[in-house]
Amino acid sequence: MVHSRITLAGIGLRLLLTALSAVYVPMNLAVGEPAAAPSLPHNQILLKSGPESFRLVEQAAHQADARIVPVQGPGFDLAWRVDVQRQPLAEFQVQLVSAALGKLYPGDSVLLSVWARALGSSGPDHRGSIGLILEQSADPYEKALARRFDLDSAWQRLDVTAKITPGFGRIGAHVALRLGYFPQTVEIGRVELRRFDSSVSLASLPQTPLTYPGRQSDAAWRRQADQRIELLRKALLTVRVTDTAGRPISGAAVQVHMLRHSFAFGCAYSDSRFPAGAAQSADDRAYQQHFAQLFNTGVDERAMKWPEWQDRTTRHAAMRALQWMRDHGIDVRGHCLLWPGWRHLPPELRILADDPPALEHRIEDHIHDITGALAGKVIEWDVVNEPYLNNDLMHILGYGAMANWFKLARQADPSARLYLNEADVPNSPPRDRRYDALYSRVQALQKEAAPIGGIGMQGHFDDNLVAPVDLLAIYDRFVTLGIPIRITELDIDVADEQLQADYFRDFLTASFSDPEINGIVLWGFWAAQDWRPGTALYRKDWSIKPNGQIWKDLVLGKWWTNANGVSAADGTYSTRGFLGDYQVTVTAGRRCRTVEITLPHGDRTVNVSLK
Repeated sequence: MVHSRITLAGIGLRLLLTALSAVYVPMNLAVGEPAAAPSLPHNQILLKSGPESFRLVEQAAHQADARIVPVQGPGFDLAWRVDVQRQPLAEFQVQLVSAALGKLYPGDSVLLSVWARALGSSGPDHRGSIGLILEQSADPYEKALARRFDLDSAWQRLDVTAKITPGFGRIGAHVALRLGYFPQTVEIGRVELRRFDSSVSLASLPQTPLTYPGRQSDAAWRRQADQRIELLRKALLTVRVTDTAGRPISGAAVQVHMLRHSFAFGCAYSDSRFPAGAAQSADDRAYQQHFAQLFNTGVDERAMKWPEWQDRTTRHAAMRALQWMRDHGIDVRGHCLLWPGWRHLPPELRILADDPPALEHRIEDHIHDITGALAGKVIEWDVVNEPYLNNDLMHILGYGAMANWFKLARQADPSARLYLNEADVPNSPPRDRRYDALYSRVQALQKEAAPIGGIGMQGHFDDNLVAPVDLLAIYDRFVTLGIPIRITELDIDVADEQLQADYFRDFLTASFSDPEINGIVLWGFWAAQDWRPGTALYRKDWSIKPNGQIWKDLVLGKWWTNANGVSAADGTYSTRGFLGDYQVTVTAGRRCRTVEITLPHGDRTVNVSLK
């Protein structure tokens, strides 16, 4: 049986699973060294050692090889060896998937334990990577847990816990072990899933700590980032106070009050929270108040997408919310002109799949319609959204059609900056092929003279917390394209609120320090109106979470300039401030004058004359 190849549905698989069904003996990370068994509450074993069936997903058959090999593991002597030979389009295209599991009930606690190691990889430091997933067995594949771990050459026991939410078990569930992050060889020696009743807290179960490199307060990258922020995001503002004859006035009180960042600190909003007049609730008013306080940029999370834009009621709501944003000095991004996968397009469009000219005509009409209606009202557009995995239109019209879409958008709105917006960047590993694909696509658009003005990077993090130094390296890959990057959809979905806040702080710091980044837009901020409630800055009762406090401390605190002093003998007062809009007030005796100015890149001197 040594090194025999396992077929996807062959008898060798069943022999392996039988051989792996040894009695559970908990071990520590050292091979063959027994550890004290964790004291676990009463539980039901849904999956133990080798499940009744475990298969390599079919789309991975030509990209990975799975074999049974003998090992000297902690409590087992056989293991899967999965050799990922070529990197797939997505990590889930190389994964081992279990058969359907037993019943899961809302409120249940689950513990997934996996023993694994890496024998080599093309990843950073030659470490491997494995994703542990408990998800529904059919679309929409909702996940009860999803954790990703780095692997060394020593056996590791990885423990992950989760609470089952209502409705999760109705479709049925399975365990998936994802390996398609990059070429690597991984061995998996044991898999166990245990169910505990609703009285068992997750805190009572073993849990492999989740963290990320560079989290420590004295990490070198953090000091360097603060230095870059000081140089890149601030400038010297000098206020020169004179009388009407141009003579300097010394001893004048000067107050410098920041009004707005030039850097985009934004968030997605729901147009439903901006109803007309008396229809507003207390939550609507709180939502609006917090939005105006926290953000200078907004993006409608749904109403500008093509299917919703066709609905006149939704369009009216979108325009009402957009006007509220403009009335409150908040810039608005347009999202999105084309999300080119069938499931994100109007259903009737699919009947034109066999008539490319008619399909192209419908697309052109839509671009002219929406960009024309919003010309001068939005500062930028995501022209194409997530083309890496959503490209049905390009398969029919060719990838050159994307350049035409950008050109049409420019014709209808000459002032808006136009973006290509991509998913799973920068939250994918640094060597993920998504980055190569995104770079190549932007480069191709530029060669076709498409007026692309920026790269949109979505960052929907769960447990895949990319180290800050890796984030900076990812951004650096796009420098030669000569256009800025905007973080367009940021959220961090981890259960540990302190870890969530720490990574949020470090993501914001690293990104704000990078010269390629021109803005950061969150994808929700209030748990009752957030597609992933756990990522919100505020709970449903409007109490602030640790990550919300981080946002305020940084964006409205550490990175905000309010200063005051007195003019020197030559009538000047100087301070370094963050780039943006300011109100400057000068007072000398009974004379007082207030001016509003903008502090751009480079130093600026403002003359204030007092009568």
